Amino acid sequence: MQIRIVVNANRIGDLEYAEMAQARIDYLNSGMREELRTEFKRIMSVYDEFLPEKNDRTTRTTYTGRKVASKGEKQTMIDWARSKLPAEGFTALAKVGKIEDTAEYLIISFPNDFPSDVVQLAQRRIDRENKIQNQGGLS
Repeated sequence: MQIRIVVNANRIGDLEYAEMAQARIDYLNSGMREELRTEFKRIMSVYDEFLPEKNDRTTRTTYTGRKVASKGEKQTMIDWARSKLPAEGFTALAKVGKIEDTAEYLIISFPNDFPSDVVQLAQRRIDRENKIQNQGGLS
């Protein structure tokens, strides 16, 4: 999955901007293990499939792409985990039983790649969601 900013810049023929955006993304993601990067791209593809229908998929994906381009993949996941409310992607995926395709799950799967507070927050969010799902199943 390429970041949409780069794709769109190439599409309209602004190769200089596309190159600058890609260089920025590469810089921000330097030091991130390839396995983690690959899994992040995978979960972003899954998230795109499960965006709530009420939202404009293009707008949401572009917003996420801009965030990744400005902060990098790893920092984007950190920001999502530290957010007081779960990201829309987490909520959408949790509703369909796909917790394993969330950034929070990715964080707890690669605990040595993230600050300990972020791993704890991600684990709490998953535990909270599992508790909600289990209570819902009992009703």
